[in-house]
Order: sequence, then C-alpha cells, then structure tokens
Amino acid sequence: MDTNYYTKIIQTINDSLADGDIETARSLLDEELRMPYIPTAYLGELEGLKREIASRQKEKQRVARIEDPQELLDLLDDENRRFGVVAALSGLNLREYDEVLKKAFATITDRGLLSVLVELCARQQLHAEYTFTYDHKTYTFIPASLEMPEESEGVDACLSMADEWLSNENPSMLKLANEALLRIALMRLPEGVSLDEAEPLTLAVVKKLYGQLASVQEWREFCEKNTIDENRIEEIENEDLI
Repeated sequence: MDTNYYTKIIQTINDSLADGDIETARSLLDEELRMPYIPTAYLGELEGLKREIASRQKEKQRVARIEDPQELLDLLDDENRRFGVVAALSGLNLREYDEVLKKAFATITDRGLLSVLVELCARQQLHAEYTFTYDHKTYTFIPASLEMPEESEGVDACLSMADEWLSNENPSMLKLANEALLRIALMRLPEGVSLDEAEPLTLAVVKKLYGQLASVQEWREFCEKNTIDENRIEEIENEDLI
C-alpha cells in the first residue's frame, strides 16, 4: 500500500478521536495493526494511537461512572477532561445537569465535542436555552427545537443526490459520501443543512472524494455526464473526508 493510504488512515483515526468516536477509531486501528506488513515509517505512529486510544478508553470508563454534578463541574476546568465529561453526560438524565451543561458549552472549545453535546441535548428534548461561541460566532438554541440530521429535508436531499450520482458508478464512494454528509450535518448543529445548500454541499463532498480517490479526468467526466456546474460547489472546511 502506498504512503498516501496510511496518511489518510491515520487522519481518519484522528478525526474519529476528535469527534469522540473512540470505538470507530479503535476498530480502524485494530484492522490496520492486523495487516501482515506495515511500513516502519507509520508503525510508530499507529502504536502511539493505540496507546492514546487505550488511555482515552480508561478515562472514559472512569469518568462515565461519575454522576455528581459538582465533580463534573470541576472536571470541566481541565481541558483534557472535557471529553470524559461529555462521555459521562451521555449516560445521564441531562435535565438534572443544567449547570453542568451551561458550563460545558461555555468552556469546551472543540467543535466536534460541542456538536456531540448539542446532539445529546437535542435527543433528550431539553427545553432550556443554551449558548456557545465558536470561531467568533455565537449560537443560542433550545435543543428540543432542533432538527436532527436524519430528520432534515436538506440532508435527505443531499443523500438522494449522492445516490443518484454514485449508486451505479461508484457504490464505495457513495458510502463515503453519505458518511461525510452526515458528519458535516452533525458538525453544523445547532444549525442545519437547508434545501438550498443541499446541491452545492453534496457536490463539494463528491468533488473532494474524487480528488482523493480518482483522477482529474474522471472528475471532469463525472461533471459532463451529470451536467454539473462547478460554480455551484460550496467551499467546505473538512479537508479529509475519508
């Protein structure tokens, strides 16, 4: 396998960790470590990720047993413990942890972790108002009023377009596109994906995947076949979608 493959795998594992998805990160890593040959240049980094994942799992298990609001409030003062606090909150009745949630939204700076916290609150249909600021933009929302990605007409339109373009030509790319679109929709919470955004966003994801997995010529052929106007493509921040 070429070095670009390992670079992408390591980035995907790091992205999963950044999103708080330890199980996916561990599954991807275990699959790679089972390979009969791993280039020496990447073996050390993969083993380092294995140690980090083990440490995070241990911390998650420890913090997940914490239910005392004051202890959770204290843990939020430590930037390295905030992931564990969100993991602990995922198993609790959040209506009883309003002060913890307010402090979490005020102190957490990682966008992926903030999105996970918004999702947790929305799925428990909380009616309190919460606020957080990220990248100089302030979001104020009531979780119960939010639309989850799987309920969104905009996201549904994205998935339908990806299916139309890729289901016959490239099913494996379709799977990656769907995963990327759902991840982007989650990262946009508490905002969503509108119907007007669906086409440019889907095109941006598909173009990014073509750039990573195919040739420029194949992308041009795709655009010609599907009458794609590249001016409709939205700029997206996600540099690595696979």
